[in-house]
Amino acid sequence: MKLLPNGAVLNDRAAQQVRRQEQGHEYVETMLIRLGAPGPRAGGDPRIWLREALASVGAAT
Repeated sequence: MKLLPNGAVLNDRAAQQVRRQEQGHEYVETMLIRLGAPGPRAGGDPRIWLREALASVGAAT
């Protein structure tokens, strides 16, 4: 579970949706981009993107 700068909580299930590109991943990606994360790269590894996006927005554990 991660605490985002806007006070929202990113739970483990939401993170898993991004890592596996499951239904609902677009919502989580959009939320992180609105907080200042760079957008995912086409063909990039979503696991790496999520890790970098969380770091770039200053998510806390």
